[in-house]
Amino acid sequence: MTEMRKSNSISYLPVHQMPTQYREPYILTGYREPCSTCKSCLRSLIRASNETLNVWTHFLPIIYFLNRAIQFYSNNDSGCFEFQYYPFMPNYIGIIFYHLASSIAHLFCSMSIKYRHTCFYIDYSGICIYAMGAGITYYNLYVLPNAPTNNYPLSQIAFTILSFGVSLSVCLVSCISRHYWRSTGAVIRTGAFAINLIFNTSPSLWLFWQNQLPSATHLVRQWSWYVAAITAYVFKIPEKFAPGKFDVIGHSHQWFHVFLSLGTVEQINSLEFDVNACRPKYMPSDAPSFFITIGSMMLAILLNALIVSICSYKLARHAKMD
Repeated sequence: MTEMRKSNSISYLPVHQMPTQYREPYILTGYREPCSTCKSCLRSLIRASNETLNVWTHFLPIIYFLNRAIQFYSNNDSGCFEFQYYPFMPNYIGIIFYHLASSIAHLFCSMSIKYRHTCFYIDYSGICIYAMGAGITYYNLYVLPNAPTNNYPLSQIAFTILSFGVSLSVCLVSCISRHYWRSTGAVIRTGAFAINLIFNTSPSLWLFWQNQLPSATHLVRQWSWYVAAITAYVFKIPEKFAPGKFDVIGHSHQWFHVFLSLGTVEQINSLEFDVNACRPKYMPSDAPSFFITIGSMMLAILLNALIVSICSYKLARHAKMD
């Protein structure tokens, strides 16, 4: 196919005028012109396309979650480096990161095929970074000598190694799935992300299973929202039942974003409830080191960035437009 003309204007097209790799199932209209410029992508923020709300449904929650983080730290006289609050930082970093990565991906995914793939590599890495940040927070909150339980089966070293291994593998598999398992890629990625999140939140699930989790109600709500998100994403609800009716407002990916953010709200509610409920059980000697918390999170971001860079170079450069 001849190279498409780049344009600064906003031109929305029907699905039959779009190359195969830009198409979304059951979405028939509202596509931005392939090979759009950065400027035209930015302009599409205020002119409704089938991606506009995908951007806003994850960008606006960033403001909310930043405010929650500020309130959490400012409302505690002990400061964020006290044991009860310091481990929360990786989780908040992960939350902001995955919302921001998703917003960027959906904003610029109508550029060239190479940039489109790279945008979604960044999106996948954001989810993996979020899971790893959650794992750091959950382990340091729930599995320490004076934490609510100390019979979790994995040591901190073993959990950290497995967390990194699982998360980085999921990031790599998700990137590769865009090229080698296109027909089942969405299912593969969803399953991989679910396994990653289940493992990294397993310290809280372990307590829940033993009926020792103070915030059990919040945990149930959190996973209910996640199940709703997965259901909408995998089964393309509602556009599968009315193609073309939800192209701009109300399609499954928008609900996927909304449900994920609502689940994340319940995750924060759960963690804050538990840290307050279990405050007397924590001792200053249990305080985690910088490397275990923020250091591990920074390493996770760097390693995910490395995977994105490698995949962008090795895979996206070979992508072909139909």
